Amino acid sequence: MNCHIVPRVYLKSWRHNDSSIFIFPKDKLYSVGEEKSLSLKETSFAQSNRFILESKDCYFNNAYKNEFLPLFEYCQAYNIELHGNRIQSLEDFIESYGSIKNWVIRDADGSFIDANVFASELEQIWEDKTQKLIESYFNINIENKWNKFLSYVNRYALNCTDTKVHAKSKYVLVEFMATQMSRVFEQVDALGIKQSLQILEDIVFSSDLPESLECILHEVLHGTAFRNELCLLQLYNYVKARVLKKPIEVDNTVSIVLNTLHKMCPILLIADGKSRFITSDNPCYPVTLNSCWPKEFNGIYLPISPEVCAYFVNNHSNLNNYMIIKTDENNVRYINYMTAINCISCVVHTSKTMQDMISETPKLESWKSSLRRIGIAYKLSDD
Repeated sequence: MNCHIVPRVYLKSWRHNDSSIFIFPKDKLYSVGEEKSLSLKETSFAQSNRFILESKDCYFNNAYKNEFLPLFEYCQAYNIELHGNRIQSLEDFIESYGSIKNWVIRDADGSFIDANVFASELEQIWEDKTQKLIESYFNINIENKWNKFLSYVNRYALNCTDTKVHAKSKYVLVEFMATQMSRVFEQVDALGIKQSLQILEDIVFSSDLPESLECILHEVLHGTAFRNELCLLQLYNYVKARVLKKPIEVDNTVSIVLNTLHKMCPILLIADGKSRFITSDNPCYPVTLNSCWPKEFNGIYLPISPEVCAYFVNNHSNLNNYMIIKTDENNVRYINYMTAINCISCVVHTSKTMQDMISETPKLESWKSSLRRIGIAYKLSDD
């Protein structure tokens, strides 16, 4: 299944025609863009089964133990053995799940059941309950709401004559941003996954281990596969809690980003002039005090369309309104530069060239003047 890391419905705002966009490699920003189908299969924008949970990848992970309970309950009507040992507990079931084709299965009448057929039935239960939960939630609860939100922004923000407009559907934008950051597994620092990995490493290496084993474990803990699995688990736990309407764990990385955004002031930057915002395969990104950017640009960014960019900043006095800033061409190009630097491998623009869309130098006075007009002032400290 082709899973979009960056939603197709989001990228449509930058489409060249009904079904394609222009993408530019990070190291060739000033080259001619390559026209690509919006499906973007096997790119940094979309990958096969990215958010699909296969049972074969989960049964050995204790974090998914409860997801196998419906499968185990289904098996209670049968007598199942592996190598002469009856499978009686959930633990037995999970431990032997990888050898399901070797199970000896009898129904209540003692008739033998083909293990391959039985495995298919269990896989169907897994598919219905767990396999596509993340992808389904993205589709129904996030992506399906995006067009309505975009319509609201275009109708009110682009035509706003004041400096603010009521933040209708703020939760739609905030959840889109939080889950978007979580879709991009490379965002380990921003999501706090790196800290989780460090905690795991501290636990693992708290006891004396042979040096050769330490090296292997270090590679595993810092390897791409392990990091991706950890990110996927965080996404799954968030989505499951939302679907079941249960409290979300306080240390869930998606929830942490979500709560952080809710405490920030939402600003809609409007491109004023000919320059337009670009986007990328990592469209939602933070700019922090310890980064290389001017402190005046600290915040979290998400280009919403070529005309509008969401910008969340620490200011607790304006949480219920979108503050509107008309942004001059040079600062639009500077934000584009930040977007390009923060991309994973590619950026997106509405036309096949963008030489005039990027500037490595901001107009700070213009930017600070705009922020002051909406009541935001920066101090030299980080409080």
